[in-house]
Amino acid sequence: MCLKTIVFCLIIIVLVELVSYTQALDDNGEGVCVVKLSSRQRRKKPYNVAINKWCGRRKCVVKRYKYETYLTWTNHTVCCNGWQHDSEQDICAPICSTGCNGGKCVSPDQCQCLSPAYLDPERPNTCITPICSPTCFNAICHANNTCICQENYTPYNSTHCFKCDQGYTADENLNCVPVCDQPCINSTCTAPNTCTCVNGYRPKNDSICEPICDCINADCVGPHTCACHKGYVSLNKSVCTPKCNGCSHGDCVAPNKCTCHKGYAKVNGVCKPQCTKGCVNGFCTAPNVCSCKKGYVYSNNSANVCVVPCDASCKGYCDDDKGCVPWNCSMPIP
Repeated sequence: MCLKTIVFCLIIIVLVELVSYTQALDDNGEGVCVVKLSSRQRRKKPYNVAINKWCGRRKCVVKRYKYETYLTWTNHTVCCNGWQHDSEQDICAPICSTGCNGGKCVSPDQCQCLSPAYLDPERPNTCITPICSPTCFNAICHANNTCICQENYTPYNSTHCFKCDQGYTADENLNCVPVCDQPCINSTCTAPNTCTCVNGYRPKNDSICEPICDCINADCVGPHTCACHKGYVSLNKSVCTPKCNGCSHGDCVAPNKCTCHKGYAKVNGVCKPQCTKGCVNGFCTAPNVCSCKKGYVYSNNSANVCVVPCDASCKGYCDDDKGCVPWNCSMPIP
């Protein structure tokens, strides 16, 4: 009985010391447990005793006192199993029995690695820092050769991230440049959805610029550069004229379309001069101009009639086709 009492007293002493050590713990704190502790108290208890003295018909009774021991129970906060008291912060801290290499012990025998480190699957409670090659740019090496962009950054490729204002993106040097939804043709994207024409070009619409030049019968293919239409040839830098395969005495008004000059008409596709009165013994060599055949001369009476020459010394008569015909008495006078 005495041994039991001694053991009980030792347990009470240890618990009291533990309680006094952690009595400021919050019972709602992490790793905090609430236990009931007892303490032995003494108090005086009255009781009545009859004495050998009569008080009337009864013996007299007097009140006497004796001491008795009793237990009192109170709630106390202690660190739960797997937790220990941190005197500096006055909290219960978890215990990791194997340590927490490179991380933080967040609950009994459970480590949490600080990002980007992660738990080694082969070694308990050991954190490993991932390696990325090439190095992550504006990103965190989340796992071996795996980069994750920082907050508010956009991936450029597997290792690089960028941050630009709305309407901009990154070029190959990670410089922010404006974005135009429609490709800029003969122009440069100078602001979000804004194309600016390069030198020598003018706007055709919001995204296309066309070259500046004044072309006639040609297409403007570059600044002050004309390309003639099919069937046309270049007259100068800006004018192209139609091409005709032979158009003498006429004007080439379209590719292979010739319009004869005044006084000419088409004969077998060729512009020929026209003589309204015809040419006798001659050829029409210009509009209303006759040229006499060989051996003929113009008649004195008409420019479109050619005759064989016959002068005043002719002893006979003059024939337009034979010239001087001598008199022959056997022939009648014409």
